[in-house]
Amino acid sequence: MSKQTQYPRTGFIGAMCVLKWEGMREIDRANEKRVNVLSVFWALSLIGVSAAMAFLDLSRDLGFILPLAPLTLGLLCLRAYLKLLREMDELLRQMQFEAMAVGFGTGLIVGMAILSLPIPAPWPTVVITVSMTLAYCGRIVLGAREMARNARAMEEAGE
Repeated sequence: MSKQTQYPRTGFIGAMCVLKWEGMREIDRANEKRVNVLSVFWALSLIGVSAAMAFLDLSRDLGFILPLAPLTLGLLCLRAYLKLLREMDELLRQMQFEAMAVGFGTGLIVGMAILSLPIPAPWPTVVITVSMTLAYCGRIVLGAREMARNARAMEEAGE
């Protein structure tokens, strides 16, 4: 039984399986895992530091030093992501760059639109971040779907 018949090739799950198991080499999956793990640690440290600064009475020095933890993890995450991009094959790199362009473009458009609305202070940041994330993820899903379609078409042409 070939690896290609061990998972679905249609629908959302099929597109993600094709992207993960046919589109990515082992080194790409390892680099992606490193980025994902660092991203989770960065997010958790950001939440933890924000909660500590909001709810604990920290000294002025500690309040200045504590935010360096998420900053350091964020820089490590960025470094891992750049390594991932440098070592990916061209098709996956193109998918990533298109997703980044769509994400940042969406963030810019939403940001400019929302800044003119009378919304309380933290909400514009949340709305911009969520819209960028959803646009980026949506573009990755569409790219994976296209990759799955191409894989199916090549498979059908070969039969």
